[in-house]
Amino acid sequence: MKSLLDMLDHAGQYTDSEMECILNDKETLALYETIVMVRQALQTKEARRTSLLQPQGFIWKAASVIIVLFVVGALGYAAFHIIGGLSQEEPTITTTPVSTNSRPEEEVENKAKEEPTPVAKTVLFENKTLREVLDRMSETYNVKVRYEEEGLADLRLYFNWDSSEDIRDVLALLNSFDHFHLQLEGNTIVVRKPIGS
Repeated sequence: MKSLLDMLDHAGQYTDSEMECILNDKETLALYETIVMVRQALQTKEARRTSLLQPQGFIWKAASVIIVLFVVGALGYAAFHIIGGLSQEEPTITTTPVSTNSRPEEEVENKAKEEPTPVAKTVLFENKTLREVLDRMSETYNVKVRYEEEGLADLRLYFNWDSSEDIRDVLALLNSFDHFHLQLEGNTIVVRKPIGS
């Protein structure tokens, strides 16, 4: 919801694929459509010209009030469930010591050998590095990760991951971002720059 409101206020700062990713959630899309309808109702010339005493003006104003109340109710409902969901399903954060002599591929291989940690069904990554996102996914899907260029691992992104989805579907969704391309080769996610960049 926070991303949607920010996107509406600063639409020029988001790419089409980021907007599509935000609007991929059904509740967020419904809220977006409601906000657009409210904005359109408030911006129509007829709604500005008619007065409260005229029958048509009264209907527009009543409809606007109902829509605004619906939006406020939907935001409250969403906030209640988001806050309630976060307090109930806090993901466990574990840290592992990192050797300066090991390569990132070896670290991922060692993590794949360990028992995967249980993951909540939906995980929201806010301003996390691609390495953090893929490390978490590699544990769940029991795959390795290989970076063709080290700088790609440090890219930051916002991503809402449903861990019950198939890995190929998740990679296709992640490939909507512009700065990297993910491909599943056997039991390894290969991270490379997109073709033509």
